[in-house]
Amino acid sequence: MYSARFMENRTYKEKMKHILKKMENVPFEKRNARFVCAATYYNPKNNLLFSVEGEIRGKIAYSILGKSGFGYDPIFIPEGETLTFGQLGQEVKNRISHRKRAFQKLFLYCSIFRN
Repeated sequence: MYSARFMENRTYKEKMKHILKKMENVPFEKRNARFVCAATYYNPKNNLLFSVEGEIRGKIAYSILGKSGFGYDPIFIPEGETLTFGQLGQEVKNRISHRKRAFQKLFLYCSIFRN
């Protein structure tokens, strides 16, 4: 699903409630979800272009939990955690998120292909 385009013109709270309603009879072990971030680098000096992806897998919670973050953070429980991103807070999310993973890869490749 393309999360930004899902239920366009609705708030994330409305979107999350809709998702939870549709999943109300889905057992926890089948409530799989993931966030993916694509990051791209382009250097016009040498025409170098590459893209990387970062991903974090997890589960959809049974209810909206926590006030931290944005988007679907209050219903997403990352693998290895028992709380949603909305409960874990920005510091934890920044350390393990799909964006962090994508940009770590991007910076690594930039350092390898520098110049």
